[in-house]
Amino acid sequence: MKTRKMLLGAVGMALCISIKATPQTAEHFSFEVASVKPNKPEPNKPKVEVMQDMSLRYLPGGRLSVRAVPIPVLIFEAYSVAPGPGRRISLSPAFEKSMDYALESETYNIEAVAEKGAIPPNASVKEQRQKIRLMLQTLLTDRFKVRITRETKEVPIYAIAIGTKGPKLQKSTIDDAQCAATSADKPEIRRYFASIDPSSCHSFFGGVGRGLRGEAVTMSDLAQALEGSSDRPVVDQTGLRDLYKMDIPGWTPLRAPSPEPTGEDRVLFDPARPTLSNVLQGLGLKLDSTRAPIEIFVVEHFERPMEN
Repeated sequence: MKTRKMLLGAVGMALCISIKATPQTAEHFSFEVASVKPNKPEPNKPKVEVMQDMSLRYLPGGRLSVRAVPIPVLIFEAYSVAPGPGRRISLSPAFEKSMDYALESETYNIEAVAEKGAIPPNASVKEQRQKIRLMLQTLLTDRFKVRITRETKEVPIYAIAIGTKGPKLQKSTIDDAQCAATSADKPEIRRYFASIDPSSCHSFFGGVGRGLRGEAVTMSDLAQALEGSSDRPVVDQTGLRDLYKMDIPGWTPLRAPSPEPTGEDRVLFDPARPTLSNVLQGLGLKLDSTRAPIEIFVVEHFERPMEN
């Protein structure tokens, strides 16, 4: 169905982005101030242009600014899960049957500010975003009535590991301290159906067809980016924690082609294109097919938000 397609793959296939994992926590986080308003695109504006307006910005001082983003994408961001055919996130069968399908395409603008002292001044970019995502989870629960079931299952995965001859990775010229400084004076803009600034930390530009480029990314970022076009979850098992500069070519998707391939699929599954294993070998890495316990998210409910 249309909504399931969006939850499982439309965003991930349009643009591979890196999302840092947010662990579960008993501590409660919420925004001190949050404005949620329906986004009203110009009349007769083409849908593709509406999608290109989608953006999410992490701003200094624990602020979050969202423009033209639908509820499913807010859920992806809040729970740090990449949509895709790997089915790490899905709709429950009951909700899929009962939901209003017009709701998935409605978009919202959000301006929110963290509670005072919720984010320490010396917090890293990773820590800041983790806490803001937890606040976004609370906002989604309170205003959009989002209910999600989380379960850990042992499932087939792809694991990124170090190859037999060791990694061949280029260290980034940007370190974590510079990432923190950049996030204050040039906030990261995460666009889902348009180009993003490739110099943003922990972000990739591109996708399965065009390849991936990132100026300051980790192996965990790479795993998240690859998962958007994979038929199973992708996990980093390299043990590498540094920031790297990556520029890798496009590859054949880690999924089966459509029964009746479109023009895009015919290009992506061209036998002359490299496989992802070929691409990773060039970085001194390998892709292992194995099993591992993975957290699975099932969306049980969401609805239009309460008025401000």
